[in-house]
Amino acid sequence: NTGEGIPHDLIRDECLTFLFAGHDTTSSLLSWCMEALARHPEVVEKIRAEIHTVMGDRTTVQFDDVKQFQYCEMVLKETLRMRPPVPFLDRGVAADTKLGKHVYKANHYVYPFIIAAHFDNRYWKKPFEFRPERFDHSKGDDPAPHPFAFAPFSAGSRNCIGKRFSMIEAIIAVVSIIRQFDVSTKQDEQDIVWHFEGTMKPTNFHCSFTPVQ
Repeated sequence: NTGEGIPHDLIRDECLTFLFAGHDTTSSLLSWCMEALARHPEVVEKIRAEIHTVMGDRTTVQFDDVKQFQYCEMVLKETLRMRPPVPFLDRGVAADTKLGKHVYKANHYVYPFIIAAHFDNRYWKKPFEFRPERFDHSKGDDPAPHPFAFAPFSAGSRNCIGKRFSMIEAIIAVVSIIRQFDVSTKQDEQDIVWHFEGTMKPTNFHCSFTPVQ
């Protein structure tokens, strides 16, 4: 209404948001997911069975299919638990706050290390095992989760606005890959280097994709 243009710094910030939130985090999630699937062929077979149940002979994933890929979503959640693309957050303290023995002053910053909560055995049974079924809460396998025990997209009022879009995007990608390929690797898990540069990635991971016969 004022006829003023959009400031250049705002355009820059929006472009960075699209690049970081819309691309970098999802590519990190999919990289770690392939790393996990390459070591767990039994999980790949369960995903493939779910694909057959949902899609039959169709070759294209439809939007209405996504909500039916419940096991695939569990696999992605377990990947996010063990290898969150953003392992810690930064938050400003709105008012003086006491937590336990510590006092955090207003206008200071805190950096919650969310990956630590993801491996806390008070909330997760055998937290160092890759086990997607732990997210099937109907089985009651893991203890009732604390609302902040799983926070790959942050939590509370400042959580990621694009978290559902990210999961839809990742589900479609995994289904499209696993429908057509087996994933394998010859690398030992302990040889994978975790590299953090905005997001956490496996920098030296190599895997092979073999067409499904």
